[in-house]
Amino acid sequence: MAPKGFYPLLVAQALLLISTALAGAFAVIYMVKGGDSPVSVSAIYILSFIVPSALCLAGARMPVWNSRRWMIPSLSLFAVYFLAVLLLRGWPRILVAGLASGVSLYMFWVPYNILIVRLTKRRNRGELMGTVFLLFPLVTAIFPLVGSALIVFSGYELLFGVASLVLFAGSLYLALGRQVAHGMVELTPRYREVGKDVLSGFFLQGTHEGIVLIVIPLLSYELAKNEVAVGGLFSLFALLAGVGVLLAGKASDRLGKRRLFVVAGAFASVPLLVLAGTSFDVTRFGIFQSLAAFTLPLAPVFLFVMSIDRAEGVLEGAIVAREALLNSGRILGGIVAILSILYANYHVALVSAALPLLAIGAIHVRPEPE
Repeated sequence: MAPKGFYPLLVAQALLLISTALAGAFAVIYMVKGGDSPVSVSAIYILSFIVPSALCLAGARMPVWNSRRWMIPSLSLFAVYFLAVLLLRGWPRILVAGLASGVSLYMFWVPYNILIVRLTKRRNRGELMGTVFLLFPLVTAIFPLVGSALIVFSGYELLFGVASLVLFAGSLYLALGRQVAHGMVELTPRYREVGKDVLSGFFLQGTHEGIVLIVIPLLSYELAKNEVAVGGLFSLFALLAGVGVLLAGKASDRLGKRRLFVVAGAFASVPLLVLAGTSFDVTRFGIFQSLAAFTLPLAPVFLFVMSIDRAEGVLEGAIVAREALLNSGRILGGIVAILSILYANYHVALVSAALPLLAIGAIHVRPEPE
């Protein structure tokens, strides 16, 4: 049974994820269709990764702050990202969209993860964190199709407007929801307690994510040719992902093993990503990327759980350290994506996203005690 306050927090996360699933990937397609180069689109992502990395370091100078006070405006600020994509062009779009996205996601995810982890115990942490990550595929299985339908029905203006309204509703929910867990959180990163192997895993996870966040929407659109088909692809990718995470979470709590699932998820994803990246028709690409979606969440979930198991007494610092390393890795991944697109193509970029996962598996395959 989930602890009190757990599900109200999930509602806030769900509203953020709904807006992202509705319009996140389509924002990339909208900018490219409007004449922006993939490099300028990638620059928005890289800026949005630089900002939270810097804020994680600056957070040590602001050691305690109120979670609700920061989470309430964070969702409304993310709506500014969608509005900037819709209304601005050139450098103003890059700066406003990148800064709004980076600041808002830091303000939401750092306190959110701290509050969620405070509600878990070692005996149920794998299952509860699996439930948290289950929201990603559940939402992504439905709302990309809704987003593509909005585009066909009325256009991108309606899509970004609806996504922004969902975010404003999230801010209102956080402001008025009495059962939403909140409290003071400490922002000083704690690296030593987490361990070099897990910190390396976070950086490599971020590198992988920095590549795929940029490349998957672009490659999907290149192969599928229209927004409706892209929405269907993203829904297909999500269908299996949540099942694997939830089952693995329960198994890891029962066995007391986390590293096993990090290694299994990382190594199993590598050949599937390579096969997806070397696919030049939409059916083959959709099949392999969907299979990869089943295994890809395992390493991130259990790296996160390992870090909290190790740093039980300083969990806030462990989470801030995770965010700092994740976003630093995403900066590198964004740069790799740009270079791959400039000097090769989207397919090479996606194949390169398998290399950080291979490194995660290699680092954690050593039989060390948990």
